[in-house]
Amino acid sequence: MNIEENFILSILRRLVAGTENESTRHLTNDPALNWNKIEALLFEHGIAPLVYPVLNSLDAPIPQKIKESLKSCYYFILLQNLISDREFIRIKSVFVRSNVSLVPIKGTAFLQDVYARSFVRPMVDMDFLVKEGDFLRAQDALKESGYKKDLEGLQESYWRNHQCHIVFRKNAPQEAKNMHIDLHWALDFKRKGTTILPRMWERVREIKTDSHTITLLSPEDNLFSLALHQRRFGKIINLKYALDVALILRKYDDFDWDYIIRESHKGKMCSCVFFILSQTKYFLGIDVPAGIWRALGVSPFKQKIIQSFIAKNAFKSSSRKNLKKIYLGSHFLLYDNFREPLEYVINIPIEQFAKFYGISPYTKRTRFYYNNRLWYMPFKFIKEGVND
Repeated sequence: MNIEENFILSILRRLVAGTENESTRHLTNDPALNWNKIEALLFEHGIAPLVYPVLNSLDAPIPQKIKESLKSCYYFILLQNLISDREFIRIKSVFVRSNVSLVPIKGTAFLQDVYARSFVRPMVDMDFLVKEGDFLRAQDALKESGYKKDLEGLQESYWRNHQCHIVFRKNAPQEAKNMHIDLHWALDFKRKGTTILPRMWERVREIKTDSHTITLLSPEDNLFSLALHQRRFGKIINLKYALDVALILRKYDDFDWDYIIRESHKGKMCSCVFFILSQTKYFLGIDVPAGIWRALGVSPFKQKIIQSFIAKNAFKSSSRKNLKKIYLGSHFLLYDNFREPLEYVINIPIEQFAKFYGISPYTKRTRFYYNNRLWYMPFKFIKEGVND
């Protein structure tokens, strides 16, 4: 890693530890630091507002333009999150009246928990989880709250059969942003012969804030939500996710590792859990209790490949082309066997196929490519590799 990458990691390690470290002080005034590169990496990994208070306290020689950019980002995200939090509480009251259990997940949940003091973790949308049997009533509750279903030009059967959430939106011109909700009925799409986290709803907990009580997933199920989310999307390696995991592990010293191991094996999630824990250790130095690595049952050979993959791609550009390469490169690493990801590629839904290649999902041309995908996909892979 170069000096800018080491500097960013030293700040994140300081955030996790809650104390200053010698590495940050040593690097702060190094004249070799490229602040433009630092700024680009902070925005690429979605951590700019999180590190701004630390940078501001260091009295570092940050160019004024970059300092103002980071400051603006900090206050913009803070405003957005305050608005989203107010909207979450409003929606929660509607769900209570409708007698539908609602649990915020990912960023929405973390703001109430491990980021409650800073409240500036960036998030694209609000993610809510409901029981699958309550989905239609939850949909009605969102409609009552002013939201409309947005299938993003795709058929609803695709979302219900091949994904685990549907998007709802509400135009809010009087607010700082329009509201975007991903309503989940599961943490992962359905997989043949595998039940994911069957005790998840039994393990939810309540936390109290200044003005209300909120139901959250257990810390362990929050870690699973991150690992599964990372496996489904192209942004496989992200410092924000590593920071999420590190803060969860730091806050909950009674973390139930037996549950993690047991459910990882039952749900065939050992590889994706190993991956996210490995990147948290690689970036932030956070290790797990002795025996956990072995208990996950990932072969030594695969462990080395995953660790090498993380090191190689840790700070790659998040351009669409690079994200596609990283997603393809990691696809077979994040499942516990070779068969499951191979079946997913062979049986990929036409909508996902079209999205990956940036083409319209329901045209005759797309249908032709899709029906001949066993030659089209290798052809595109080779062609893009040659063009590089």
